[in-house]
Amino acid sequence: MGTWVLINAPWYQANVDQGPNEAPPASDKESAALLGERVAELATIFRIGRNALEPAGD
Repeated sequence: MGTWVLINAPWYQANVDQGPNEAPPASDKESAALLGERVAELATIFRIGRNALEPAGD
């Protein structure tokens, strides 16, 4: 599973001079939540696929 360049880019970080009430902005938190949901969804799909390929139990 790959990642988007935008997420890994060093310029995509919060300013160090901003306090905890200003950074990260709500839009960044929303993006992180959506990414987390997508990762969880893909992990479930991969787990289901792996379970389908495993031989039946004894």
